[in-house]
Amino acid sequence: MGIMQGTTRGKRKLARHVKPWFEASPLTIEQTAEVARCSRQTVSRLLAGTHRGRWGNVLAMLTAWGAPAEVIRDAQAFWDVADVDVSSLGHIEGLQPVYRQFRVDEVDAECEETLDGYVLPGLLQRPRYSAAMVEAQHRLTPGEGWMERTLAERAERQRLLTRANPLTLRALIDEAVIRRVVGGRDVMVDQLDALVDAASADNVSLRVIPFSVGGYGGEGMSIQILRFADPDEPATGYADALPVGLKMLDDVDALAVIWADAAGVALSESDSVALIREVRDALT
Repeated sequence: MGIMQGTTRGKRKLARHVKPWFEASPLTIEQTAEVARCSRQTVSRLLAGTHRGRWGNVLAMLTAWGAPAEVIRDAQAFWDVADVDVSSLGHIEGLQPVYRQFRVDEVDAECEETLDGYVLPGLLQRPRYSAAMVEAQHRLTPGEGWMERTLAERAERQRLLTRANPLTLRALIDEAVIRRVVGGRDVMVDQLDALVDAASADNVSLRVIPFSVGGYGGEGMSIQILRFADPDEPATGYADALPVGLKMLDDVDALAVIWADAAGVALSESDSVALIREVRDALT
């Protein structure tokens, strides 16, 4: 999985909240640091959105800048979540750093757009399907206990779809994904039934790219594009099997075009569900 663009989202939100009060104040960074009894670097990094500092220092800065009580209250709320990172996520030991960053971004996202050519997106996998995939890849797994950790981590991710402010999922899957019998007929029938159920949720759009379209731009790729409610936050993109020539940094737009092209040839949601049911019935 290659990261297309990383962020320090929580710290940047905090910085955007406090910076206007610094700019409206007559105090310099050096004077602020002296009042707050911290280093100049601490003030600079807070304003740049790369470090949240200690709350006591931030409080002293805001007070010195003349911020009112309601601004300070909101700043503390931003500060409380500004350092959300992998330590707040369960079952991530042994995972690659890029995937850890993806998990952090996914928790904060409003919408996730996916394209998968070989296996179902993790957000839609049933436990037995996931277990069969882990077993099939056993030579690549880190070691003992990986199965249990993978299933627990997958279940934690899937709760994003049912949380109070649920993640919106817009999933594109190749027809090969629903026709590949992973784990045997019983496992696959259960998985296909689950896909039909998932597709009925208001926050889930599931569309299949049929064999009949032939080749398409994102064929064979796995893409995740995360979009955020804050209009100031750029989307982040992750991809496996990046094609030759696609940049691995600062090129989320390229992934978005690939995703959109695939969406342009995918079946409608209703036709996709009909095809999934057809494949499911053929297995029984």
